[in-house]
Amino acid sequence: MPRWFAAFALVLVALGLAGFSGSSWLYGATHYDRLFTEAERNGQRELWGTSRGIRSDEWAVETPQVRAQQLAGFPLVNLNEGLGELQRNTYDIPVLDWGVPFRPLTWPYLVPLRWSHGARWFLRDALLLLGVYALLSAFVEDKWTAAVAAVAVFFSSAFVWWRSTVMLEFIGFLCLTGGVAARALRSGGKSWFALTAYCAACSFCVFYPPIWAPMLWVVCAAIADVAWRRQRLGAGALLIAMIAMGALLGVFYHLPYLSLVAGTAYPGRRIAEAGAMPLDRLIEMVWPSLTVSAPVHCGPERYLGIPPSNVCEASSIEVLPFAVLPALALVSGRGRRAFSTLVRTSPASVLAFGVLCAWLYLPLPPWFGRLTLLQWSAAGRAWMAFGVSAALLVSRLLAALRSDAQPEPFRWRGLAGIAAVAACAFVARGHFRSEALTDCYARAWVPPMVVAAALLCAGALLSGTARGATLLLVAWPISLLLANHRVNPLIHSVQLFEKGEGHRAVDRALARTAGRILDYSTHAGAQLAAFGWPMLGGVQNSPDLALFRFLAPESPGLEEELYNRYAHYTFELPPARTRLVQPDAIRVAIPPCSRRLAALGVNHLLMEPGSAPEPACAGEWIPQPAGELRLWSRRTPVCAVGVARGTPASALEFDYSCPSEGRFRAEVSALVIEVPPDPTRSWAFAVNPEVLGTIDCSGATVRIADAHLLVHPQGGPTAWCRARYLDSGIALRRMLKK
Repeated sequence: MPRWFAAFALVLVALGLAGFSGSSWLYGATHYDRLFTEAERNGQRELWGTSRGIRSDEWAVETPQVRAQQLAGFPLVNLNEGLGELQRNTYDIPVLDWGVPFRPLTWPYLVPLRWSHGARWFLRDALLLLGVYALLSAFVEDKWTAAVAAVAVFFSSAFVWWRSTVMLEFIGFLCLTGGVAARALRSGGKSWFALTAYCAACSFCVFYPPIWAPMLWVVCAAIADVAWRRQRLGAGALLIAMIAMGALLGVFYHLPYLSLVAGTAYPGRRIAEAGAMPLDRLIEMVWPSLTVSAPVHCGPERYLGIPPSNVCEASSIEVLPFAVLPALALVSGRGRRAFSTLVRTSPASVLAFGVLCAWLYLPLPPWFGRLTLLQWSAAGRAWMAFGVSAALLVSRLLAALRSDAQPEPFRWRGLAGIAAVAACAFVARGHFRSEALTDCYARAWVPPMVVAAALLCAGALLSGTARGATLLLVAWPISLLLANHRVNPLIHSVQLFEKGEGHRAVDRALARTAGRILDYSTHAGAQLAAFGWPMLGGVQNSPDLALFRFLAPESPGLEEELYNRYAHYTFELPPARTRLVQPDAIRVAIPPCSRRLAALGVNHLLMEPGSAPEPACAGEWIPQPAGELRLWSRRTPVCAVGVARGTPASALEFDYSCPSEGRFRAEVSALVIEVPPDPTRSWAFAVNPEVLGTIDCSGATVRIADAHLLVHPQGGPTAWCRARYLDSGIALRRMLKK
């Protein structure tokens, strides 16, 4: 590994350890969180760069949910989110269970400090950089070329815009697995085979299936090619089998989540089709951030291409010499030799590139998706793996050209490469809206384009020597660095989850009166979960069917097709109507007077300053300012556990007045309810029954009704029930019964 490359990786790690983060949390804090006053919001600034609003999956979902887990003690089910949110899902959320050894990127979170979020952020960056380098180094067999190409891939628009997602974690882990497998092929040591198996398990315990299959094609093909070159096909097959076993382990670990989403409208029923990628997007691979401009401090990010895409979905893993090299091969013996060497020594990777290309661009029959396992990989996700595949092949070509000892006289050969650059520039004209290029955006967009064109043309002119190939290689990261270094902000980790006057008002209200907070659409996503508050409203990673079925009688239009999906869910005051705002967001109209909210333990309402409970029950609530919002708290609080005489059939028949004498305790792997051993009464506790596995009781019986556990003592000395959360074994049995 070149020293400069190792130093770059160490700097990334050091930034996190020194207390910095690349999170866009400040965007949500300054644009959406009006628990801050205006003065408090204006006082929050990044150290460098601009927090990006398009990063809502990070600042409004993953980051607050991870913080909620830290504050809750890393349970399998967090009872502070809705009626209970399963934490094994598509976000890399830490859980204290048997999967911890296979999820090393969650380890920093186990230190329950804000510092850990920055440490993890940059450890993920380092993993991505080193993982891509490991695979490139093994496949290209030229460490310097691999290092330069890895930096280029690291700064590609796909990776800088999706840096905050688990998709990048999986790619980094699986690329590292491929590099370790190649080392196992070279050395034959058993420890390297064992490390390959471990890295594979770590890869697939990052759960994001849309990218799994296409990246498997890329990485397994690279391993097969290294095995082919070293004439160790049997060992290569064994290593690929180990990767497959890692995939099975990842699926088993996430069986609870799979069992909850298998029948959902989204993502359960989402099947991708071949040929969904427009052919003209290929031009985006040969220019640095062709349709994206990301200035610093003078405006938000801007998508310059054709709507309805956005800066994240429009990003690519740009491989800038992608068009120049084939053009040079038409006129250059050196170029033809490089392509011949590529096909001869890397047939599996050429095949994998062809498979992904076919999936993206050809209208193939459904059986192709099933046969290749690509049927769950939408075009936008397979596009990322396609870019990694192209980077591998182009890096191999450049390494072959740099090592070719037979120079060619210049003559006219370089003009073919210049013509390719000019043709790409001509085609690219229609892929951005020039009227959007104000001075601010032009400064962030034009210079990288000019530098890329100049360096690629210069490399083409020198293509008769190794210097030309080196120049083409160097043009790749330099142009992307210029275009994309502005995308990610830099903040102090202690700036995450800071509180203003409104947050402190909520803290004081919860200290006086425990209970859930219902948010009437004042915040985005799961923002409020970051403060450890018990929230009704936020993001459901798997659908809480019981919750919405319980609310439906008082929320007209709340049909299962709306809520049986991954969704951001918020509440509105009537007469607004329940509706699907977008495919992953719903608004639920529910009146504060509803007895159903009392049965769910709601004691606080967070509202806009001009809103209030309806007159019929306004006197039951006490308002107070909370930043620029208003917090309404019950005059007579309700308890989380309700009590009733006998054995009522409905949770609405229970009295939730305090004290109810029933208690509950949330553990890492289970929920425990303790009630007085009085057989003449029953107790009810609101919880998402879908996230529960087995329930064991002592001195009591239990049943489920209306999103509640109903516990009835049997007259013994004690009465309690312990509900284990849904684990992999229970989920497997549940799925086999269907």
